[in-house]
This record gives sequence, C-alpha cells and structure tokens, in this order.
Amino acid sequence: SNKQTQKDLQNLETEQQASIKELDEKVDLLVQAMKDNEKNFHSESQRVRNMQSSMLSTLKEQIAASGNESEASLKQKVGSVHFILHAAMQNSFQTMEDLLSTQRVNIENTYDSLISEMHAQLSTQ
Repeated sequence: SNKQTQKDLQNLETEQQASIKELDEKVDLLVQAMKDNEKNFHSESQRVRNMQSSMLSTLKEQIAASGNESEASLKQKVGSVHFILHAAMQNSFQTMEDLLSTQRVNIENTYDSLISEMHAQLSTQ
C-alpha cells in the first residue's frame, strides 16, 4: 500500500540522517586530530626558535663583553653554544617525528573506523 511505502521511505530518511550525522562526527574527529598536530608542530618549532635566538644573543653579549678574554676561550664558548643548539635541533626533530607517528596512528585509526562505518552502512542497506 501507498501508506506503507511512505512510512518505509520516512524510516529510510531518518536512518540515513542519523548515519550522515555519525559520519560527520567521525570526519570532525579526523580534522581535529590534524589541527592538534599542527598546533603541536608550531609550538615545538617556536620553542626551538626562542631557544636559538636567546642563546645566540647571550653569546653575542658575552663576546662583546669579553674584552681581554683569549681567542681560545671565545672559540670554546661559540663551540659549546653550537653543540647545545645542534643537540636541541636533533631533539626537536625527534619530538616532531614522535608527534607525527602518534598522530599518524590516531588519524589512521579514525580513518579506518570511518571507512568501516561507511561499509557497514552500505551493506545494511
């Protein structure tokens, strides 16, 4: 009967709206995970930049104020700042790599559940 068909259609629409909402929520999670990652990267690179500029300006001040300090002693200061900054960069790259691999796993998991959700919905229809 026509009434039954209309009811079936309404049920289908309701069901579809619910499933669309669910997919949207999963996509939002995915996008959020990527945004969080971007924030983490920016704050990490900002941290390293701040450290670099503060160490370099300290070094410049020390050299300017050195007066009668020996060449060897100044070279040593420059060397140690170079060493510290190099280590900081290595450390920072490692941190970013760790962030990236954690996020990659999160994003892959969210994506996988999104896809399987879609497949599940397709197969139930």
